[in-house]
This record gives sequence, C-alpha cells and structure tokens, in this order.
Amino acid sequence: MCVIIYIPEGATIDRNEVLDAWRTNPDGAGFSVQRDGRVYFQRGFMNVEDYWNAIERYIGKSNLMLHFRISTSNAVNKVQTHPYKKGNVTITRGFTDRPVICMNGIIHGQKEYEGCNDTMSYICDHTEAFANINQDIINIIQEATGAKWAVMTPDDVFLSSDFQKMNGKWYSNKNHLWLSYVYTYNKGDKKLSKKTFNNMIKGKKLRNALRRDKILYNDLLDFIDIWCNGPDTCEFCTKCLKNAKTLRDVKITLDENYYYGTDENEYCCEIVGDYDYYEEFNDNDVDNYLINYESWW
Repeated sequence: MCVIIYIPEGATIDRNEVLDAWRTNPDGAGFSVQRDGRVYFQRGFMNVEDYWNAIERYIGKSNLMLHFRISTSNAVNKVQTHPYKKGNVTITRGFTDRPVICMNGIIHGQKEYEGCNDTMSYICDHTEAFANINQDIINIIQEATGAKWAVMTPDDVFLSSDFQKMNGKWYSNKNHLWLSYVYTYNKGDKKLSKKTFNNMIKGKKLRNALRRDKILYNDLLDFIDIWCNGPDTCEFCTKCLKNAKTLRDVKITLDENYYYGTDENEYCCEIVGDYDYYEEFNDNDVDNYLINYESWW
C-alpha cells in the first residue's frame, strides 16, 4: 500500500533502505524537495538506480519527501506514481509555488477520472482544501479518506497525524524495514550475505554448523523468503533466530508456527511498535493484537 518517507534537512537515509522500500513497493517512485523558496518535484521513476541517483544529492541538505508505489488497482506506469502538483496533477516534474501531494492508502468510493487514480481524482475534487493546506486540514482529509497524506509547500511540510518518527525520519508505514534479512542469489544458488548471516545468527560456531547442514540452511532461506521477503511479509522482526544457540534451536524456530516459540504460550519475537513485550497470551490475544496492529500499516 505504498510508503511515504519524509526526511527533514539534517536527517539521512541510506541506499540500502531505499532499496528495501523499492522492493516492497516496486511500481514506481517520485520525490519532492524544498529548493530556493520553491518546491521541486519529480515522479515517474521506474528504476531504483535512477531514483537513487536523483535523490542522493538532496539527502540531509533539504527537506525531502519520498514516495514508493505499489499498485492496488490501477495500471503500473509513470503516470500513476506520486507526488502530484496541486492544480495540475498530470505534470511529472518541475518547480512550483503550489502544494505537492503524496498519499498512502486507498480512497474508497472516490470517482476516478479518465487517466487518473484515486489520489489524482481526490486532489482535483478538493483543490480549495489543498490550496489552503495546514495541519488541521490534513487531519480532516486523513479522517475523511482513511488514508495517510503528506503535503510539501515552499515553506512547510504537513503530515497525517499517524506518521511515525524513527531516527529523525517520518514514515507513513514501516513495512520495508522488515527486509533486514534479505538474501541474494549467486549463480543460481541462494546465499545469505555475510553481514546478514552474522546479524541473524549469533555465534560463529552455530553459523559454521548451519553452513555445513545444507538442508537446514536451505530451510532457513525459505523461512526468510516466506516471512521477511514474501507477499505475506510478517509484521515482526525475526529476533527469535537471534536467540538460537544450537542447530536444534534453529530447527524448532523454523518448524513451529511463527507466532509462537518453543512453548505454545511464549511469543518468539520481540514485538515492534507501540507494544513492548507480551510474556504470555492466547489465540484471542494474537487476533486482537493483529487487529489493533492494522492501523500501524
């Protein structure tokens, strides 16, 4: 469902995080930046290297807003990428004194005009609201649409109230951050990078033993592929693997239902988000947690 990342002047984002955001939202990208008392925006990037080369020069030096798109209904093309200039949503790049707008979500019930997605159509229908944008109006738009919005003007940046701050940056969601454990392919063989493997499995002896156990090692890669990199990306960081001391511990973690550790009442992962740590809970607690967790996405 896309991701917006706002990087204020002085904050930073590295290439690896941009790559992870692209992997989880691979249908194009765009950005806007405050420059010389105006907003410069550009969208329609369909290649991550081109995108990185375009934004790298602005990181840390100016207020920068990034949008990564994943299509939910419309076509995948340059036109559908964000951000959009208020007053003419079809322009793909340029300087402007007008608000530049990104959205994360789906606007249910919005009539879509020819060649436009729900965001473009909504902006066209509410030009006066965006022309007078402020934090109160952003919050009203958020409540009315159920979506998350970010608007950059020459003098300010307005974000929906449910954006989350981490390491100096603001996120509409953090889905891409669960790609900490990405594996790469080398000549047709699955292989974990040394940095990833060392971060995931603590203990040199255990890592060496895993490399020798080809079957278990391959199971580990499948686990990563399903829970960290797959379409049903898990909401939680796989810190359960960091607790493994032996090959048996690794096998138990991979074999058990992901929501539980070696004991069916013990959660195997540290919960990331507004909740600290649940020592014990049952199936109903899991269901309730996941329902509450939806708003975090």
